[in-house]
Amino acid sequence: MNNTPLSLNISGNTNKLFELNGISNLVMQIINIKRGQEMKNFTLPFLLLFLLLTTGFLHAGSPSGSVSAAQKDVIVKSLLNGIASGNMGLMVSSAQFLAEYKSVRSVIPLMEMLHEAENEESRIAAALALIKIGDSRGVFAVRQAAHFDDSEHVRNMCMKFYCAYLCGKTDQ
Repeated sequence: MNNTPLSLNISGNTNKLFELNGISNLVMQIINIKRGQEMKNFTLPFLLLFLLLTTGFLHAGSPSGSVSAAQKDVIVKSLLNGIASGNMGLMVSSAQFLAEYKSVRSVIPLMEMLHEAENEESRIAAALALIKIGDSRGVFAVRQAAHFDDSEHVRNMCMKFYCAYLCGKTDQ
């Protein structure tokens, strides 16, 4: 296994060097475990774990940890394209990052994802993103999904997200 550091060009003008040995080892272990097996079992838990481990790299490109308005606009446009892609992994990760940016512009597309996505994982990711953004339209959509979604699992998760929002336990 190769344990060399990975160079990432995050902000377009600066190269940051990150030691990703732990993350790359984890990803390689997951890949090795899944070789020869069907990939349909590789779902939300592994994706969420990977996103949790890599979320910190999002703002690392600029010294102050902030992104200019022009950069944020480009990033949000790309993430909105990811939501519309139809690829479950891309949709889920795009929703996660839109929530981190608290993009109010993404509320309507995330509401569409919550209502129209075919799989539970995508709908749950959309609900969580809407709660994290905190816009009243999105919070209302999550509350409605907690009562009316076809999937019991999605209803339960939406109810938990909505209750956490009401208790002030979201990272707003």
